[in-house]
Amino acid sequence: MLLRKIGLKFLIPFFFVIFGFQNCGQFNGFELQSGTVFLGSLSPSDSFLVNGGVEYTKSKTLVLTVPPELGAEVQVSVGETCGDTIPWISNSGQVPLDLGSVSDGPHPISLRARKAGILSPCYLSHVILDTLPPSVTLKPGLPAQISSASVSVDFTVMDASDKITSVQCQMDQSPWSECQSPYQVESIAMGSHAIRIKAVDAAGNVSQPASYAFSYGTPTSTPTPTPTPTPTPSNPAPGTFPEIIKIMPLGDSLTVGNSTGGYRNYLYGHLKGAGYKFDFVGDYQRGTDTLPDKDHQGVGGYKINDVAANMEVYIDKHKPDIVLLGAGGNDISANYQLDTAPLRLLTLARNIQKRSPKTYVIVQTRPPRSDSKNALVIKFNAEVMKIVNAETLVNPKIFLQDNYPLMTQADVSSDQVHPSDAGYKKISYGWFTALKKILPAK
Repeated sequence: MLLRKIGLKFLIPFFFVIFGFQNCGQFNGFELQSGTVFLGSLSPSDSFLVNGGVEYTKSKTLVLTVPPELGAEVQVSVGETCGDTIPWISNSGQVPLDLGSVSDGPHPISLRARKAGILSPCYLSHVILDTLPPSVTLKPGLPAQISSASVSVDFTVMDASDKITSVQCQMDQSPWSECQSPYQVESIAMGSHAIRIKAVDAAGNVSQPASYAFSYGTPTSTPTPTPTPTPTPSNPAPGTFPEIIKIMPLGDSLTVGNSTGGYRNYLYGHLKGAGYKFDFVGDYQRGTDTLPDKDHQGVGGYKINDVAANMEVYIDKHKPDIVLLGAGGNDISANYQLDTAPLRLLTLARNIQKRSPKTYVIVQTRPPRSDSKNALVIKFNAEVMKIVNAETLVNPKIFLQDNYPLMTQADVSSDQVHPSDAGYKKISYGWFTALKKILPAK
């Protein structure tokens, strides 16, 4: 069998990325091979599955270049199907692929070619759009004054795509260099110093550097300025809100609730009874007639990463003033990366607040379970409480609501995971208590 191989290159600003495509139908005269332009024969035993890798990009505009050697036209689009309405591009043309309307995450790219009346099947690949930078968090408790000429800094790096390509550290004004946790420096001179740590993900997004300032030896005589008072984590300052306050219940099945709407059913009554004007917002609805406003942004089975995947879309669409964030239960059920789960939850809260600076994000601890996973819930909650309370000191718009103590295991439903209706009612009091800390007094 005599076949043609087509090499196609996608150009991203400042990057040169090669995509592989998979033959998705009966082969009819063309095959795509990643990375090269090659004309020649292909034996019938060769596979039609062509290097079906995925690539990351932070740019929402890709450019397809058709090499002149090809002598054919191509049709390319964002989506899983090739269509007759999509324009054909000549063998020396270029066409932009606009990802401006899609959210971060994987997206299919489809392509087919034609030459001398021969039409190839539709080939499929994927691009992963990632526009959010990673974050670097230093382990709390680093001393401002060290007593020896060495220092060790533990840190954690998080990224929405879970694809970190580089972590770099810098001591004072020395060049940045690749590093890992813990970052250790020896033979430190006496005086004041600073360590900075940053991360780069596969799409080329660069984090804000995390900084640690310290001194070694006799402290300087410069008087220490009086620190600015910081808000107590459990008592954030009241906010300024519009006449109708948009509240987004966000998370997993605990947000979806039972048939009546779970905690949202009771929280609606608390807020209405207190005289607040508000609107629950989200893409989904659940609840009985006792809940007039059924909107929420919860999806059963979602892990923290799933909740975070399309965050920009639903935040930009609904523009919430307050987010009630509850996630992590499915990470616990699946034993999914539990050592990073609390920080991934905090990173999601940070990214929401960064995306919408006006928005308050209230992060809940998980309520009790009555199965063997409850010990993991307790461990998860302890870390969430520690890092969220620390975050509140620097960003008062992110704060904690500890809902675990409000329930007992007697308030867990027969599935041993979700609250009973009585449990949801108790959780609603927790959310209401948290909301009253920032809402205008009534």
